[in-house]
Amino acid sequence: MKKGLLYFIIGCLSAVMISAQDTPPVGILEYYSDELEIQVFDADGTPVPDLYFGMELEEGDKIATGNSTAELRLDPNGTIIRLSYQTSFAIETFQRDQGSANQFALFAGKLRTVAAKTGLWKSNYSIKTPSAVCGVRGTDFGLEAIDGITDTAFVREGVVEFTSLINGQTLELTAGTTANVFDQVFEAVELSREQMDMLFSDLEFETLNPADVPGQNIALLEEPPLEEPVEEPPVEEPAPVQVTPPVVAETPQEPVEETGGPKEESAFYRWLSQYMGMEIGTLTIDGVTYSKAVLQPLVSVGKLRAGLYLPIIYTTNMFDSDDWYKPGGNSEWSFGTDYDDAVDIAKDAVQDLVLKIKFIEYGDQRDPFYIKAGNLKTMSIGHGILMQNYANDINFPAIRKIGLNMGLNGQKAGMEFIGDDLSDLSILGGRLFYKPVTKLSLGISGIIDMTPERGLEEYYTFLNETLSTEFSYGDSGAPIFLTGALDADFSIVESDFLSMVLFSDIAGMVPYYRSDVFDAPMIEQGLAIEALYDDSESAILDRFRNWGLMAGIIGNVTLFDYRLEYRHFNGTFRAPFFGPAYERMKGGYVNMTNAYLAELYSGSDISEEFTMTTRGIYGQGGMNILDILYVEAGYFLPWNEDGFTDQDEFHFMVSVPKGTIPFIDLSGYVSYDKIMFVDGLSEGKLFDENAVIKGEVVYPIAPTLDLAAIVTTSMNVNEDGDTEVSPVISIETRIHF
Repeated sequence: MKKGLLYFIIGCLSAVMISAQDTPPVGILEYYSDELEIQVFDADGTPVPDLYFGMELEEGDKIATGNSTAELRLDPNGTIIRLSYQTSFAIETFQRDQGSANQFALFAGKLRTVAAKTGLWKSNYSIKTPSAVCGVRGTDFGLEAIDGITDTAFVREGVVEFTSLINGQTLELTAGTTANVFDQVFEAVELSREQMDMLFSDLEFETLNPADVPGQNIALLEEPPLEEPVEEPPVEEPAPVQVTPPVVAETPQEPVEETGGPKEESAFYRWLSQYMGMEIGTLTIDGVTYSKAVLQPLVSVGKLRAGLYLPIIYTTNMFDSDDWYKPGGNSEWSFGTDYDDAVDIAKDAVQDLVLKIKFIEYGDQRDPFYIKAGNLKTMSIGHGILMQNYANDINFPAIRKIGLNMGLNGQKAGMEFIGDDLSDLSILGGRLFYKPVTKLSLGISGIIDMTPERGLEEYYTFLNETLSTEFSYGDSGAPIFLTGALDADFSIVESDFLSMVLFSDIAGMVPYYRSDVFDAPMIEQGLAIEALYDDSESAILDRFRNWGLMAGIIGNVTLFDYRLEYRHFNGTFRAPFFGPAYERMKGGYVNMTNAYLAELYSGSDISEEFTMTTRGIYGQGGMNILDILYVEAGYFLPWNEDGFTDQDEFHFMVSVPKGTIPFIDLSGYVSYDKIMFVDGLSEGKLFDENAVIKGEVVYPIAPTLDLAAIVTTSMNVNEDGDTEVSPVISIETRIHF
């Protein structure tokens, strides 16, 4: 009978073992704090889309938490793992028998493991970091790895075998001890309870419960015995073992207070990491190197995100307000206190407040309502004949502009609005559109630049300083550029996999002069309608100048975005008019428009540059590569009656979102736009007044410290009166929590 019972038990255990082997072990992603930050990659390095609580992770899967935390559970093993912020972690193998182990890799960041001690064989665990290997069984411990700075293990319960890959030495770490392979002496160091709690402060589980991990009660019973023997096998008695300290009388209260403290610190730390940023570094403005310290608080509520920019930019003493940089001569921290007139006080206070906004975002351009304000890398209206990829942040942070791009999208109608700088509005406009049928949209647009002559500021400054002249904006007539456009598009097909939209736009520009032109008195104050329409010509089509059209197709094929269009324009108008390099070009547009009108009003022959029509083909393509980087390039090939012209354009942009490159949290973007690209390439002039380059590359050197390389272009007039543009690269450190 006993032998039969023994065979029955052995048979049941064998069946359990076979069943367990048939069910492959997996990791369960039980929790993450920010779905927009965390990334999961499969064994091939391909990003896994559509994360959800409870999703299964397999061998070879990798996790990059970014500004999120995560919690994993091994199934059926029961071990739980907590990943802190900015952590890169990989599952290498799961234990399937006595001869294998659960093997993981921590490339960077911080984790906590509460390892299960259960099963028909002993559970083995191995976690490899860049400089060490941990071997554990039934243990509650943490690891932190920062390449070249720290590689530390710290143990709350149980025993860890901690092996340095630098010298091959192995330490046995017990509860309350820690070791760092980068210390001068690789040895176990005892920590106080407060020090240990501080190490675990950001590793407290929010969803999973360490008490539910199999074998934890067994682990507790293996600790030193209680002062009083346990006579009965009740469930309640082992509980005090978990918190048995040298001082027995105060034990019940201390753990509650101490464990409560780290949780509050963890929540505060999490708040800082999500809603506060800081920059410390240098920047060059007009040839002068400044130091800067910038606080950047963030606010996020649903689709609404906002960020502030609170800078102190100074030369030698950040505590002396007289030493601070004043953009455009404005003391941005005075809030009107340096004025006496009530109107000036109110105006300056509003301007200074607006300058503290870095961005405000709500929704995107497909939502019923969207708004973007701040330093905007690109702004476009409609299909782009008036404005396409215009940027108001070319000279940021030397010149800060609070741009605005907002819109309403209804089923039948909608609108868009843009403004280049709410603190000193110069360019503003909008578009209204109507959909008579589902796939057809008709639109009308208008954009004005109230101060295009500001593009002549560098040149006027040079003339006044070198020739002792007194040129000012008014000498150019202080024109206002008035542009308008009509557009239509028809959607052939529109889906996530394939979209094709046909479009056509026609636009023109006419200047309004606020004063007579100094060196061309025939150009008088008022609307110069002749710039757009000259009724002295016999042929109707020849009467129109300063106009252009675009027609083409835009859409996407899976992850590839495309744009192919025909462009046609003449006079001083370009398509698009407000493009990426407009801020650099608009001074030249003023001079060209004045020269064209001076010839027209004087009755002389109009130069070919104003009468010739430019035609060309523009093609652009962009692709999202494995959700790791986005690359976009475009080229415009123009020609006229004499052949190909030198007014070709080149556009290139590459961006890498934060947290998308596995194990190297490199992020940033670089964009380059150039008119007269081929000539500049042949002459080695890739950076001139016709070029705009900007971008930044950010690399985290520590969990709370990033190193950023920022590139912009600086434009000035040299001693010969020629405009020079050179790239400016600055390095800054960014602190986050």
